[in-house]
Amino acid sequence: MSGDPGEPAALDAPYPPLREHLDPEGTAFTDARGRSPGDGSDPEGDAALPGTLYEERLPAAERGALGKFYTPSALAVGICEWAIPDTDGEVPRVLDPAAGSGRFLVEAYDHIERAVPSATPGEILDRIVAVDVDRDSLRLAPLALATRGVERPGRLRTHAASFFDLAPGTGPGADDALGRFDAVVGNPPYIRQENLSPDAAHFREHLRAYGPEEAAPYADGDRALSTKADAYVYFVTHGLRFLRDGGRLAYVVPSKWLDTRYGEDLQAVLYENARLSAMVGFSARAFDALVDTVVLFVERCDDPATRDRTVTDFVRLAEPVAPETLADIVATDRSVPDDQPFAIETTDVYRAVSVPQRRLAARGGSKLGYYLQAPTRFVPLVESDRLVRLDAYADVSFGHKTGNNAFFLLDDADVDRWDLPCEFLRPAVRSLRDIGTRRLTETDHYLLDMHGYVEAVRERRGGPARDADPAAEVKAALYEDGHDAVLDYIRHGEAEGVPGGRTVSQRTPWFDLGELPAPEVLHPVFYDERVFTVENAGGFAPTNAIQRVDVTDHEDVVPHLLNSTLHKVLLELWGRHEGGGALQLLTYEVASVPILDPAGLSAPERAAIRTVGERLLDGDEDAQTALDEAVLAPLDIDLSAAGLQAAHEAMLRRRVDGAAEASVQVRRAADRDGV
Repeated sequence: MSGDPGEPAALDAPYPPLREHLDPEGTAFTDARGRSPGDGSDPEGDAALPGTLYEERLPAAERGALGKFYTPSALAVGICEWAIPDTDGEVPRVLDPAAGSGRFLVEAYDHIERAVPSATPGEILDRIVAVDVDRDSLRLAPLALATRGVERPGRLRTHAASFFDLAPGTGPGADDALGRFDAVVGNPPYIRQENLSPDAAHFREHLRAYGPEEAAPYADGDRALSTKADAYVYFVTHGLRFLRDGGRLAYVVPSKWLDTRYGEDLQAVLYENARLSAMVGFSARAFDALVDTVVLFVERCDDPATRDRTVTDFVRLAEPVAPETLADIVATDRSVPDDQPFAIETTDVYRAVSVPQRRLAARGGSKLGYYLQAPTRFVPLVESDRLVRLDAYADVSFGHKTGNNAFFLLDDADVDRWDLPCEFLRPAVRSLRDIGTRRLTETDHYLLDMHGYVEAVRERRGGPARDADPAAEVKAALYEDGHDAVLDYIRHGEAEGVPGGRTVSQRTPWFDLGELPAPEVLHPVFYDERVFTVENAGGFAPTNAIQRVDVTDHEDVVPHLLNSTLHKVLLELWGRHEGGGALQLLTYEVASVPILDPAGLSAPERAAIRTVGERLLDGDEDAQTALDEAVLAPLDIDLSAAGLQAAHEAMLRRRVDGAAEASVQVRRAADRDGV
C-alpha cells in the first residue's frame, strides 16, 4: 500500500497509543516522560520521539516477535552520510526495507535536502520508499517527518507489506516492483531463524533470482545459504537486488554473522556481488555500547576486477564520533602492501584492520569477528603462518548424544539400584563442570552399553529375520542368557516412554547407542570462568556436553598446546558469547581454532612444550607460565607469558562480567585493547 501522495498522515486515525500523547490541539507529541519535540529534552533528537513512543507502548512480546529495536540518531545520520551519494543535482533514490517509525527516512530526507538544495520537499519524498510489515509502525514515518517541519509528509511512498513480497523490477510503479535505488539503509528486524518457521521459504524465495536462470546457487545450489540464517541475513541478500550497480547498502546488524556458519555463506554472496567496504563495531563508549552489533557497509559491484581491488576495513570505534566522522572513517581509501595480508591503523578514536577482499574471497567463508574483537597485538598472531587449524592434527567430533540422559546415563546409585553388570556399562563423563583436574582418571558415571551384546546376538542368529523386531530379539536373548537385571531395566525404559524420543526412536534397536569410543582430549562445548581441556587418561566416553578431540599426529605436543593460555585466548576469539556470559564452541569451531603448528617446531621446542605440559597435567600449576613461555617462544610476537595471561583474564572478565549488564540487543564490555 502506498501513502496518499496528496494528503498528510491523518492524526485522527484510530491509534490509541499515539492519541494518548497528542497535545489538546493534536499537533505535538509528548512521550511517557513528558518530552516533546523541540524542547531540548530528547538527547537523541526530535525525530526519535515517535519511535521512542511506539517502542515504549509496544508490548515486549510483540516487539521481540517483530525484532524491533530503534537506532541511535547519530548512527542513522552517519549511515546516510556514507550510503546516499552526491548526484550533481539529481535526487537520489533511497529505500528502507524495515522502516519502522522512520528514523532512517528522516535522516535520509535531511541528507538529500542538504545535498540537493534545489529539490522541493515533494521531489525528495517521491524518491524515498519505506517498507514495513507492521502497518501501525509505518504510520509513524510521516509523523516523524512532520516533527522536522517537512511539508506534506504524506507524499512519502510507503508499502505496508513484507519486504520479501516485493521485487526490484525495472522501475518504480506497481507495489511489487519498486525499481532500483542508489541507497538501501536500515536496521533489519532481529528475528532468529527458529522463529521464521513455518514461513522460512517466504524469506528464501528471492535467492532464486541470483545466478543464471534455473541455477539458483544461493537457494539450493552449490553455494546455498544456510537455512539456519536469521532474518537480517535475508534483508542483506534481498536488499542487494534493489541496488543499481554502484549503489550502497548500509545496515545495523548483529555481529554474530562474522562468526557463524551461516555468516560464512553470507560472505560468499557479498564477495561475489559487492564491494565489502567496511564493518564497523563498537566499544562500550561508542553509540550506546552496541558491542554485539556492527554496521555493514557494502556497495553493489558487477565487475569482478573492481571487487578484487577492494580493501575491506574492520573498524572498531573506541569513542562516540560525529556522524560525518563515521562516514569519513568508512570512506577513507586505505591500502594494504602487496606483500602483507593486512594493515592496521590505530588512532585514539578507532582501530581499522584492512584486508584485501580478494584475500577474504580466496579463503572462502571463515571467521571474521577477531578482526574487530581481538586486542591489536593478537591480530597478526591469528594471521601468522606459524599457526594451523586444530583439525590438521586432530579429529574433532561431538560427544555421544543419548537422547535421554535420565535413562542412558547412570551413576553408582543407579547401577546399585538395578544391579547392572559391568559388561553392560561404559565408564563415561557427563560434564567437566565439576572436574578440578587436567588429567581425568576417575569417574562415577556410566553409559548403558548394549552395542557389543546387540552385535553378538545378530551374529549368533545369522542376522535379523524378515519382519523381526530387533529390540524383541535382543530382549529374548537377554532372557535366555539370564541377564534379568538388564532386561528389567530396558522394560523400565519402555514403560517410561524412552523409545518414543526423537533421537532414541532413530536407533535400531532403540537401546543401542552404538560404539562408544573415548577421545584423547575432552573439550567442553560451553565454558564459564574456567577455560580448559582435560586429558582423558581413564578412557571415558563423553556425552554431548563435551567435544571429542582425537589427536592424529604429533600426539606428544598437540594436547599440551590445548592447555596453553594462547589456546584460551583463541577460544575467546573463536567462540560465541551466549546467555549468562557463557562461551560456546560448536564442533566445527573447535576444529578450526588455530594452534601453533607443531610441524614447524624444532626438536628442542617440542621437547620443552612436552616437558612443561606434563608437569601441568601432573598438577604443578606453576608450570602454566612455563608452558606459555614455551608456546610463545617460536612466535614472532612481543608478548610475555604474563602479558598473555593478563590479556586472557581481561577478555574472560569482559565476557562474564559483561553478561550482568546485558540488554535485549547488546551487552556492555570494556574496550578490548584495555589490557
